[in-house]
Amino acid sequence: MPSGPPPKGPPSATTTAAPPVSGREAQRVADVLLERILSGRYAPGLKLPSETEIAVELSCGRSTVREALSKLAALGVVRSRRGSGAVVLDFRREGSLALLAPWLTQGRLEQPLGVIVAELLHMRTHLACEGARLAALYATPASLAEVRTLVAHARTLEDDAMAHSLNDLEINRALVASSLVWPAVWLGQSIWQPMAELARRFPMMAVVPPDYQAHMTALLERIAAHDAEGAMELVAAHLARVDALLASRLGPLVHLPQTAAPAGRFRVIADAARRSRPPLPSASSARPSPASSSSSSSSRRTRRSSP
Repeated sequence: MPSGPPPKGPPSATTTAAPPVSGREAQRVADVLLERILSGRYAPGLKLPSETEIAVELSCGRSTVREALSKLAALGVVRSRRGSGAVVLDFRREGSLALLAPWLTQGRLEQPLGVIVAELLHMRTHLACEGARLAALYATPASLAEVRTLVAHARTLEDDAMAHSLNDLEINRALVASSLVWPAVWLGQSIWQPMAELARRFPMMAVVPPDYQAHMTALLERIAAHDAEGAMELVAAHLARVDALLASRLGPLVHLPQTAAPAGRFRVIADAARRSRPPLPSASSARPSPASSSSSSSSRRTRRSSP
């Protein structure tokens, strides 16, 4: 008996895979929601509209909204829970430095912009001095190779202030990395990227100091000589001159406080940093010798047996 074709089973349901989420589209949605949070339209504690409602309003898919909410959660501005939606957090307390650039352009500032800019410059100087100190204490000629390459590259960028400023951030990153003190590098990672984004959003803050190459040559000499204090003093004085240039450029725009401009403001940083860091005990002084340990143990036994 000839066999026919195998019996057909029930038709299988065809499923359409969800289109992949576009990173650019998810960022667009995240930017819209972030602007509403930073501006106060979405206050802390508010439950956000559902994913479906956001998707309809912003003409995107729910998967895109989900990805956007993940980005906002990483910034510390929302908390999402499956089944209960997303709640707005107080970004002032829960956020990170990654909010710096969008907050300056979209947020509500409790302090005048000039105060914010002046204090950012002040903090930047502290961090740059720390980078120079670490490099002077711990860097080796081999670990400084990247710094020297970036300094040489800076010569080719003198006609492009933005590229020069971004390269200078890379030099600061490489200086800290040259110390091989990785916790300091990890801490810096949370700072350098937001500062680079700030530079891109505010190009008027990009300057090419006329003495840049001379400064970097002197700084590398101090670092090679392991002169931590001298390296910090050089950085503080150099950045004071840079900030004076910025104050003359930004003053009419943001009314920079007068205390931000004078070079003397930053010249005490190296001394303050040095005074606040007593030398660590050496390994030999940190570990008691066997004789001293025995003496200490005997002393403790004597005290316990005393009436």
